[in-house]
Amino acid sequence: KGELFVSNGEDTVSVISASTNKVVASATVGNSPRGITYDPANGELYVADYGTGVDTVSVISDSSNTVVATVKVGPAPFYSTYDPLQGEVFMANAGSNYVSVISGSSNTVVANVTVGKYPDGATYDSAKGEVFIANYATDTVSVISASITTTSSTVPEFPSAVLAAILVVVLATAAVLSKRVTAKQADLRALRATGSRARS
Repeated sequence: KGELFVSNGEDTVSVISASTNKVVASATVGNSPRGITYDPANGELYVADYGTGVDTVSVISDSSNTVVATVKVGPAPFYSTYDPLQGEVFMANAGSNYVSVISGSSNTVVANVTVGKYPDGATYDSAKGEVFIANYATDTVSVISASITTTSSTVPEFPSAVLAAILVVVLATAAVLSKRVTAKQADLRALRATGSRARS
């Protein structure tokens, strides 16, 4: 249809026509909507209702631009991703330690997968059929096998403080090496000067 769906800060999603760049519809959803994921198989959009105590996902039909279902998930749903092979939406519940898996055919939760604490990001790898979940509180990424909806591994991330410390060490080491090279170059010039005076 050539439309964009934008979640607003309160309880609505604006539908913008890509041809006119104007709002053509507005759908009322849950409080403080965040991430939106599109399911091309059923033509529906899944909106995370992040607001306190809401814990739902609003499902919008792209044909009518209205909410056609509301799915109960975990606390503080934030961002999600879509698995086209299974026809499922993986919703990261930022106020918990698990991801809710929503079936696109029934708009119901078919599984809850335990990940790290406060998951707030999700993306799908079509080559491997895996979902990657960013865990805010534990500085890790959980890898979910989409075909069996279980966590297959957890990959550590480097917190910004650790990265900063590593950068400081690298820069300090580079400075020391630079000083040593400069000193050796000075010694070499001195030796050459001494040799030159001796020959003359």
